[in-house]
Amino acid sequence: MNIQQLKFLVELTRNDFNVSHVAKALCTSQPNVSMNLASLEQELGIRVLKRKHRRIIGFTEHGELIATSARTIVAEVDRIIDISEKSKSKSEVLRVITTHSQARYLLPDVIERFIKEFPNVRITILQGRNDEIVDSLISGQADIGLFNFLVTKHVDLVFIPYGKCDRLIIAPVGHEIEQYDHPSLDQLTLYPMVIYEPATSNSQVVGTLERISKDSPQVIHCTNTDVVKSYVKRGIGISVIPDFVYSPAEDQGLIAINASHLFSSPNLYAVLKRQKITNARIYDFLRALSVGLPRSVVDAAVFGEAPGEVEA
Repeated sequence: MNIQQLKFLVELTRNDFNVSHVAKALCTSQPNVSMNLASLEQELGIRVLKRKHRRIIGFTEHGELIATSARTIVAEVDRIIDISEKSKSKSEVLRVITTHSQARYLLPDVIERFIKEFPNVRITILQGRNDEIVDSLISGQADIGLFNFLVTKHVDLVFIPYGKCDRLIIAPVGHEIEQYDHPSLDQLTLYPMVIYEPATSNSQVVGTLERISKDSPQVIHCTNTDVVKSYVKRGIGISVIPDFVYSPAEDQGLIAINASHLFSSPNLYAVLKRQKITNARIYDFLRALSVGLPRSVVDAAVFGEAPGEVEA
């Protein structure tokens, strides 16, 4: 067993068990990933991965336990590498972990503002599901997490709201739903629906759409907003998405209707480990993320007594 095999295992969960995506993320070939995963199972003498028609679809019961340990081991190895690199260079390191949607749509502007002010800081953007974001923050693999909603059960973390997220109904240009300024839930059921169901999201929107879509002509579930928009653009169905993933300039061919009258507008959260800020650049990154997060607000959140959400 070697660290590379464990990294492949960890990246599987971050890339929806897609081997080609794992290969791309780790700058290697798909056959190399498959060979190393098979070799790991052979060395351990147990099945770690569930497969269907040679395609990996998840972990076995033992695989889940091994993957959890692998995340911790890889995080510790990364920390050792960070210590080594910091001793050889004066450059600073900042590690941010978030969902695919926020990394793809929200962070580019933030990163651009940040690196203009701090060009010597090396930034790593990690992506993961909620449990992976939590694990990375608690283990020290990441300095800052960005969440789409509040996870109150993790008392070791503090959640600082930095913005809100409205919901948009999207449809192809010229779609019948354009005639409604404020479509009702009943009117949504008149059309095929592409439901955006990320593994990182809570179930409020998805639950509502699942309930009403029983009367829809057809329903397709997708876990990636780019895929959702591609399907909608082709006229396969309409969808409800977070407002920050839609851009009139980039999404030509789509119309967007504000759905805040149908769905609540949840907070977006910056998440830090309670009672611990070891990297001063965290304050600067949060300031680039939102001018409403000055150092005093962050310190009050991180070093305060009360668990859960903190008002910015």
